[in-house]
Amino acid sequence: AREEARVRAREGWDPEVYRFRGVVEGVFGGMKTRLGGGYLWERKPWTAMARALLELIAYGLRVLLSLLPPPPGYKAIY
Repeated sequence: AREEARVRAREGWDPEVYRFRGVVEGVFGGMKTRLGGGYLWERKPWTAMARALLELIAYGLRVLLSLLPPPPGYKAIY
């Protein structure tokens, strides 16, 4: 049974795509660290996709807000 699982795992293996794993993990790891994200285990693919989308939206909002000048009377914290 163990060998069958290894054979099935190799079916979807694409080295051309896998070489970008470090880049993608670095970007999402940085977003997660910056946003103070925790480590939750998603059980279904759609929940993982939803979480990734929400983290991406939150990161985009943070970047957008960092580009705006601070309101009058407040100093920038970045």
